[in-house]
Amino acid sequence: MAQIPSAPMLTIAPKGPVVSLNVGDSVEQAPDIAILHISLITRNRETPAAVAANNAGLAKLKTALMAKGVLASDIKQGGLSAHDEFEGEGGTRHRKGFMIENYIQVKLRKLDGLNDVMGAAVAAGATSTGNLQFDVANKSAIMDRLIANATAQGRSRAMIHAQANGFSSVRLLSVTESEARMALFAPPAPRFMPREGETVPLDLTPRPVTISVSLAMAFELTN
Repeated sequence: MAQIPSAPMLTIAPKGPVVSLNVGDSVEQAPDIAILHISLITRNRETPAAVAANNAGLAKLKTALMAKGVLASDIKQGGLSAHDEFEGEGGTRHRKGFMIENYIQVKLRKLDGLNDVMGAAVAAGATSTGNLQFDVANKSAIMDRLIANATAQGRSRAMIHAQANGFSSVRLLSVTESEARMALFAPPAPRFMPREGETVPLDLTPRPVTISVSLAMAFELTN
């Protein structure tokens, strides 16, 4: 949802009354990219073996994704968690091994292939796939239009205040912009390996993306 910008700081010293307004505009847009988060967990009693297995698994996973048309530049490191694992309680608690969970973020530019990509990731050893977010790759033209609409709305409302208080015009003193992007998430993929020949049974229909802009504007009422 849209963020409400804080009141703008005045950069021009006003001579008359000032009206401060929060205005905005938004639009729903069909997405053209999706962001998928994938994790890979490896465990081993010895730390070097767990690291080696994770590196090998990650290489296999990236190869499987690229075979489905994902660009190497669209596969980004998303995070890494690594720690010793223990079992038992109290005085009997002892180290049982080492765990590494590697997260990658994958940008998908062909939305009709989502099921294939997610299925390939699971088949290649991914521990989980999910947090699928739809988005719009190039929002510049959309944002320009929203800003223009919000600006016109702000000036129109400021004029209403001016005329209601005996003034004939307004002068813009400052404007502060904030932008929000709301992309709906699809349900996560299953955390199990599908049987041979099966597909991942998920509804991955792209959801509309809501793009919005909010402006905090300050106008001086003038004659």
